[in-house]
Amino acid sequence: MNMKNRLLRFKAFLLKLLDPREWTILLSTLLISGLLVSSIFLFKPDSDEFDPDDIPFERIGYDVFAKTSGGEIRNIFNTSYEIRYQKVYPESFAEMARDTYVDNVPFIHKVADCHYTYRLDENDVSSPIINNLYMVNESYGSDTWLEIPDHLYYLLNRGLELTITTDFKFNIFVGEVVNFWEDIIENSSDYINRDPYYNSDQALLLERLTGYIPMNQQEVDETLEMKTVGDDHYVRFNSFNGAPHGDLSITLAGIAKGYANDVLTPLLNENELEHGFIYGGASSISTLGSKYSGAPWQWQLVGPSEDAPYAFNINRGGQYSFSTSGGYMGVNIPTEDGYILRHHIVNPQTGYPAEQQLQINLISADLPSYLLDAYSTALMNMTIEEGLELKASINDQGKELEIAWINIVDNEKVEVNYTSGYQQYIAELDNLIYHVV
Repeated sequence: MNMKNRLLRFKAFLLKLLDPREWTILLSTLLISGLLVSSIFLFKPDSDEFDPDDIPFERIGYDVFAKTSGGEIRNIFNTSYEIRYQKVYPESFAEMARDTYVDNVPFIHKVADCHYTYRLDENDVSSPIINNLYMVNESYGSDTWLEIPDHLYYLLNRGLELTITTDFKFNIFVGEVVNFWEDIIENSSDYINRDPYYNSDQALLLERLTGYIPMNQQEVDETLEMKTVGDDHYVRFNSFNGAPHGDLSITLAGIAKGYANDVLTPLLNENELEHGFIYGGASSISTLGSKYSGAPWQWQLVGPSEDAPYAFNINRGGQYSFSTSGGYMGVNIPTEDGYILRHHIVNPQTGYPAEQQLQINLISADLPSYLLDAYSTALMNMTIEEGLELKASINDQGKELEIAWINIVDNEKVEVNYTSGYQQYIAELDNLIYHVV
């Protein structure tokens, strides 16, 4: 690149930060005050040549937490959830992005949490308790209409709809079954006493909890009722199938992070923040637009085994979301014949961890992130043929949905099947098996 082109690119970059009038004011101030120019920028070039393909990132939200009514400090969505954008904006953008994050994300986490209660003002012990998902579950069988926040009403509505439209492959009523398996995963060293493979009492408990999951539309409609009166939203969690209190609960873990992505993205775009993405713990990511240079975003999709730490690379620019679900974060319980993989994504029909697929990855520039998260969960319980039918139904609506299925085949090799539309974005890796379906 000759010097003239370098200067032109750097000039374009400077004008991206401030308009000519703002630069005039800024440079005048610097001459008077003697301040360093580098203090105005959110980045500091390491060389004389600005490289638009190697710009560091600003991270927003990684240091934000939620405090329960009992004073416990919780990670947002129990993971690392943050905004990351390239440092090509004035410093005021960091404040804007943080305000947007703080004003929205912690509250969405709080209303969707099924394990803890929170106060409206977490630093005031006299502040009222939020009627969140935990409170909805606590109201089970009480015949009480509970007023709930807008975000929770939306999440429950979408969760009910997806429970039915995925033919119950995704099901928000699996809360207690998920808790059952999370206890085993967290205490895997005690698997002989806890895992139903070894403990018949645990097998009977799992069978009972699974029998309390609504599995048709009539059961769903009768179990969770919702209504709106004026601007207020209400929910009533009715008794079902004789389940005692504590044996049937709702979880929104499969869609809450994606929903937060969907709330943040337009707010950040409205403030002209586009050279970045929302990072939802690797499982739920939404780009805000293209990189500053126009080059595609590059991602490495985690693989399902130590021998294959990555399944493939994704190279794509623009605005889109992708979601990943899988059992690769679970634990292997030893058996006489080998091992059984236990993880947190369950099959609502059997109560056991999903066995149809090991890992699912979805990408779309059209579908909301919460929908991708729900579909990636549902696809864990579908065959590839059923997944292709789901894709076709979405494509028939004029919307993009591309799918990758990642599994370990009999010879311990990692096999990746992916839809043809995904081919333009996927970079295959050595020593893995790939098929376009």
